[in-house]
Amino acid sequence: TSTLLDANGNVLLAGGFGVAADGGLAIRGTGEVFCPGGLPCADKGKTGVVFTDTMVESRAFHTAELLKMGPNLEREGVLLIGGEGPDGVRATAESFFLKDPAGFDKKAVAEMPTMAAGGRTRHTATYVSAQGFVHVVGGYSDKAHLTPVSQIDSFEIHQRQFQGATNFFSLEGRGGHSAVQLDHNAVLVFGGF
Repeated sequence: TSTLLDANGNVLLAGGFGVAADGGLAIRGTGEVFCPGGLPCADKGKTGVVFTDTMVESRAFHTAELLKMGPNLEREGVLLIGGEGPDGVRATAESFFLKDPAGFDKKAVAEMPTMAAGGRTRHTATYVSAQGFVHVVGGYSDKAHLTPVSQIDSFEIHQRQFQGATNFFSLEGRGGHSAVQLDHNAVLVFGGF
């Protein structure tokens, strides 16, 4: 994933695929802050990757949301949710918290909270700030992308935990879809397989 961090142009690149030693694909477990040349983040002539750290879990096909978390919303960070790891589909979340210009404070969020619906990949995550939730919708529960998930999980940003959303169900399971927040704090989900 790539997440724009600030108006200066800093971008967090997290997870995804890289080339393994044998020439095949490997799921990456790093987060890198990247500063494109010519933008304000390129102070003192430093561009390209300006900070690298390992993730708690390697993941690909996950989602990333920039938001403020904690009891008083005092910590800004990027929440990474779900995706695929070398050992299967992830049911956890982790974050990179912004701490100062020197980099990030990598922390597992609330001891790696687990989604009630289990692991999911190729899902959507939509932050509805007025509600204080990130709604995680759809996706697949297997790496073959054959079993779509119909349950919605909601991550509560004050407690930094998933709240099992068993009272909300999409009409049918789907993955590879799109989701957008509407003006009245609803989330519209469309498309997918």
